[in-house]
Amino acid sequence: MYNMLEQNDVLNTTFFLFSSDHGYKQGQWRIGTSKQHPYETDIRVPFILRGPGVVAGGNFTKQIAGNVDVLPTMLHLAAGSDYVNAAGMDGRSMASFMVEGLGSEEGDINDDGAEKKPWRDSFLNEYLSVSTYWNDHSKIWEDGNETTERCNGNPKRGPNNPSPFKQACNESDGVGDGKCWFVDSTHSNSWRQLRVMNATMNWNYVEYDPIWKFDTFPLQHYELYDVTKDPYQMNNIYTEMSEQVKAALHAQLEEYYQCKGNSCP
Repeated sequence: MYNMLEQNDVLNTTFFLFSSDHGYKQGQWRIGTSKQHPYETDIRVPFILRGPGVVAGGNFTKQIAGNVDVLPTMLHLAAGSDYVNAAGMDGRSMASFMVEGLGSEEGDINDDGAEKKPWRDSFLNEYLSVSTYWNDHSKIWEDGNETTERCNGNPKRGPNNPSPFKQACNESDGVGDGKCWFVDSTHSNSWRQLRVMNATMNWNYVEYDPIWKFDTFPLQHYELYDVTKDPYQMNNIYTEMSEQVKAALHAQLEEYYQCKGNSCP
């Protein structure tokens, strides 16, 4: 594709946007597979932009953005900021800080059309469990000899339950009494997350609710991690927070969860 565009002398008017899937966890948190959890290994994806005005080798890590911002960005580059603002999408254009010459925060306006609003310092992620992923969902490495033998000859997959390699794997209605190693249980893995990154906080706040209502308190489970101090997110500090902090985090997440169009951060 690159060579074709170069041959037609249109590289200077073409943007390349590269991203990918999350990839699988391969042992983090003693989880052998899957990617449906609210941790850094799951929520981050590669993102590369190449084109006119993009500084080669630039690394823009201070802004927090996501897939919802891809369409506004491409529309901004193709049709201008006024078009993006009129469309009223949940995401925002990243072009103003990725492409030279577009100005700071160009095209980002408040709902009343007045002054431009600053770039967000938090981001919403969410996941509703579909209960189809077990601990053997992805393939593992084998050398055809010793490791294959230790895996009981199972073709490149780990065990999915205490009795390895059983084909049938059904989720239990109870808690902790199932016969399968689920990594995506409908009983415990439906969540929404507020990922906060600003000058003073690098936090990962998560609420779990199997009925997907988030309005019956207390909710099933809460998690809060200081990612700067705890980059592997092993120490849940939610219970250490004051009731005021807990309420503020919930309110901020709820507002983001309910937002639409230009009202979103």
